[in-house]
Amino acid sequence: MPAVIREFTEEDLDENVILLVVEIGDKAVKFMAVATKILVQMEPPVEIPPMEIPCQEPDSVMDATKTVDTLDVGGIVTYVCDFGYSMSSGDAILTCKIGPFWMGTLPTCSVIKCKITGLNDYTIPSTTSDVSPTTQVSFTCLPGYKLPKGDAGQRECRLGGEWVSPLPACEGKLLCKIMPLR
Repeated sequence: MPAVIREFTEEDLDENVILLVVEIGDKAVKFMAVATKILVQMEPPVEIPPMEIPCQEPDSVMDATKTVDTLDVGGIVTYVCDFGYSMSSGDAILTCKIGPFWMGTLPTCSVIKCKITGLNDYTIPSTTSDVSPTTQVSFTCLPGYKLPKGDAGQRECRLGGEWVSPLPACEGKLLCKIMPLR
């Protein structure tokens, strides 16, 4: 187990005399030293409690709410994406570990897009890609078909990945029958 120098202070008695506290495992030993040669062991080894330094305040995540229960070792931070966003990578919960450091990866919250699905074969959207909230999409029909009466064929994507109203479905035009003359 490697030794760790926990304190390093100069004494006023002589500029070459120093006091060292060396940690070896869970024991600490105090030494008085000149340069690199140890002169006197000042105290027998003593038990020392582990040093648990609290973690720093974790970073905020764009489009998410952060809740920190404590910054102490063992504490957790929880991230929840805002309405209309979903976690696309990273971890929702990070844990403060001895070091200190946060165990886990900061999450990324991405906007939930509207999908263009469930259209019949006669309905043509202005785009086939998923669209972001507030985006307008136009729908038209193949020749011989029309939008339902009163439907202008415009739809807007709302926050949360929902359409303002259901997507339209083009329907066949009624063709006049030619009746034989009598």
